[in-house]
Amino acid sequence: MARNNDIYKMYEEQFYEVEKLNKIINNQKLEIDTLKYELKYSKERIISEVNKATRPYEKEITKLKEDLDNALKEIDRLKLELSSRTEDNDKNYIIDKLMNRVNKNSTNSSIPTSKEIRKEKTGANIYNHREKTNRKTGGQINHPGKTLTKDLLEQKIKDNNLKIVEVKHYIKGNPKNKNKVKYKVGLIIEPRIEKHIFIYGEEYKEQMPKSYYSDVTYDEDLKSFVVILGNYCSLSYSKIQEFISDITGGIVNLSQGTIDNIYQNFSSKTTETLNNITINILNGKYTHTDETVTSENGKESYYRGYGNKNNVLYRYHHKKGDDPIKEDNILNKYYGTIISDHEVGIFKYGTNNQDCIIHIGRYCNEQIQNVYEISWPEDIFKFLLRIERNRKILEKFGKNKFSKKEIEQIEQEYDSILDRGTEENKEISSTYWQEKADKLLRRLKKYKSSILFYIHDFSIPYDNNFIERALRMIKGKTKVSGGFRSTDGAIRFGNTMSIIKTARLRKMNVFDCIRSIFMGETLFA
Repeated sequence: MARNNDIYKMYEEQFYEVEKLNKIINNQKLEIDTLKYELKYSKERIISEVNKATRPYEKEITKLKEDLDNALKEIDRLKLELSSRTEDNDKNYIIDKLMNRVNKNSTNSSIPTSKEIRKEKTGANIYNHREKTNRKTGGQINHPGKTLTKDLLEQKIKDNNLKIVEVKHYIKGNPKNKNKVKYKVGLIIEPRIEKHIFIYGEEYKEQMPKSYYSDVTYDEDLKSFVVILGNYCSLSYSKIQEFISDITGGIVNLSQGTIDNIYQNFSSKTTETLNNITINILNGKYTHTDETVTSENGKESYYRGYGNKNNVLYRYHHKKGDDPIKEDNILNKYYGTIISDHEVGIFKYGTNNQDCIIHIGRYCNEQIQNVYEISWPEDIFKFLLRIERNRKILEKFGKNKFSKKEIEQIEQEYDSILDRGTEENKEISSTYWQEKADKLLRRLKKYKSSILFYIHDFSIPYDNNFIERALRMIKGKTKVSGGFRSTDGAIRFGNTMSIIKTARLRKMNVFDCIRSIFMGETLFA
């Protein structure tokens, strides 16, 4: 009996132990269910928050996904195209590519004329796509002449109260004949020295100006002359020294340190004038922009130019890309039309963009010169040039834009030529040139709005030649001097040339402008 009681007691204890374990298991299940619910709720809340945060960017995300899908499709297409090439096609592809590299020049690519390996003589008409005429070179009928005539000189003498030195000649002839008057124009170059005496007195309030702290200083005329010689004429320090010494009979001998101080002094006085140029560009209806390479101590560096018909601004940088553009703080504040050589990176700036049609023509010429199975590149370029000629004709009659119907016709013809190009490209036998033609065709279709923007407003130039001409002197400076020795020198040169070029565009006297800045004046407001 006692043994049965022990067994019963043992079973009872095990029963209670099992009950206890069941309670623990049930509690743990309850905790797990609670955690599952909290996890589900947190997941839903996180998804809701993410959706709420990304909702404003749904369009951008969708567009990025589409772009990614298109890029992946393009990669698959290229992979398929590459895998389908035979060994012979690969050889022909490489040969065509190398031949094209050799034959590139300024007429069929973005290579500047300065880097052409084999230069062929081409007139301005060919390079600028002008139509050749049979007229002789030189002065043309009905064109205003530039010769200094006797009447014009006498008018200038009167207007400027110029001093005349009369020289009489006695020649053989009838004394009853009326005396002949001829003019001989020249320059008188001689040193002018001012002796400034500063007299002390307790009753005087003025202090000696800092510009007279040195015993010998140079006036604004001489300093302006030095600035023009060194920057606009790209003369070296030593040549400026020799030239000034020669024309003054050895009286004025500038040291190279003095010349550098003159440059530094002028650049320090240009801040407000450069600000005015910047404001004028920002307020303009359009601005051109482009970049050119120079060097600093043997390393590549760059100038970016900004400008319109009355203003030019040069900014110096050590690298290319978007960061220097942001540093310039011009395009990111600009709300007009930006004209460029298809710099896609700056398409995010401005309200509109215009591609340089002349640059497009160079890529069309590449196809014209190398691919004989297609005609659309020549047709599209002639079409774009024809539109420009039509613009000029309409401008003569006081028009400032095409009519809506004319714009529709232009766009339809543009699309028609490119649609034909899609079919023509299939006939190209060379794989390499087919790729090149397809790439050009895709570019013309994708950037149609920036290529044809000039048809909507006749005041917008159709090319970017303005800023290319403005940057050309950088190449000249680099060739003559080999580049710059310091960043400060390059910045000073850009500041000085911004003022000189802007003065030229406004038909102002450059010498007077530089002298005015030396005297503390601000220009171009």
